[in-house]
Amino acid sequence: MGRNGLLGEFRNTASIRANVQMFRQSVERNIEQAAKKSAPQSGQRGKSLSKTFSDRLAYDVTLAGPQMLPIGNGYLKCRATCNIDIAPGGTAYTATCGLVFSMQDRFENPLDIHDTGRFEGEIVFGTPYTIIARWSEAISIRPTRIN
Repeated sequence: MGRNGLLGEFRNTASIRANVQMFRQSVERNIEQAAKKSAPQSGQRGKSLSKTFSDRLAYDVTLAGPQMLPIGNGYLKCRATCNIDIAPGGTAYTATCGLVFSMQDRFENPLDIHDTGRFEGEIVFGTPYTIIARWSEAISIRPTRIN
C-alpha cells in the first residue's frame, strides 16, 4: 500500500484508528501489570524488563472510500516490544515500546463483473494482487507511580 500512496488513507480509517488505539491501551495496561508484578521491595535496586505483546484485531475498511474497497476486511497484526525500567524500591516505572502493525491480503478478482443482463453468468478477469501494509509507531511512558 505504501508504494501506491494508500497507507496513510488505510491508517486513517475509523476501523484502523480504533484498533491502533485499543492495542496501545492494552500495551499500557500490560506494562503497568508487569511493573507491579516485578517491582522490587523497598530498599532493593531497580529492575529492567523486556516484554513483548501481540494481538490480531479484526478490521473492516470496505465502506471507508472507493480505494479501500479492495482491502475490505481482515486482521491487523499488532506487536509491541517494550523495555520497562522500575525504580529502586519499586516506587515508579518508565517504559518505551516499539509498535509494529501489519496486514496482508490478496484481491483475487479485481475486475469481477456480475451478470448485468447482457451476459450469461459471470465474467471474471483481471490480475489478482497482494495487498500489504506495515508501519511502526512508538510509545513512551513517563515516570508512573506503582500503586
